[in-house]
Amino acid sequence: MNKRYIYAGITGGIMFFITYMLLNINVFISLFISIATFGASILIFKEKDIKLYDENIISTYYTKVSRLFGIAKTINNEELISIVQDICTYTDRIIKAIRERPKKVAQVYSFFDYYLNFSIKILDQYNDLTIYHTKSSELQKDADTLLFNMKRINKAFEQQFDNMYHNSKLDMDSEIKSFEKLIKANKIEIDKEEVK
Repeated sequence: MNKRYIYAGITGGIMFFITYMLLNINVFISLFISIATFGASILIFKEKDIKLYDENIISTYYTKVSRLFGIAKTINNEELISIVQDICTYTDRIIKAIRERPKKVAQVYSFFDYYLNFSIKILDQYNDLTIYHTKSSELQKDADTLLFNMKRINKAFEQQFDNMYHNSKLDMDSEIKSFEKLIKANKIEIDKEEVK
């Protein structure tokens, strides 16, 4: 459960106690006030749920990536191993990017929680299918579908990394523009030849 709901529940309960028990206000009015307080408290305590950069969480993602690569190595499919290697590389790059600029850490955690777990499930299913070594068309079709899904996941990792790089580039551009506005506002002269 999110912390903000716990804090909001406590605040709403305290408000009910105050309005009903101490101030002797009608029970329905007290309930209405406490529910309104609960709703407002959810918004007030929103930042209590903000995820921060945490090396322990990052290490769990590295563990998942290692597990993913371990499963891929047991499967005798070079294309699949290459896809998983790409996912591992993108994961490492994304983690390095959030270490430098941890603004997007909640988005990255959600991304990793979904896609890394899903990737492990897909590889486990693929591994189960290849254990039977039967060349039935049904099994081959399922294996092809799982391989296709791994390609899509790899593309999602690539896009996530590109978005982080693009956003950090936009952040840098906006910082430069802000700096230039500050310079103009303070009428500071900069010789552009000296800067180069």
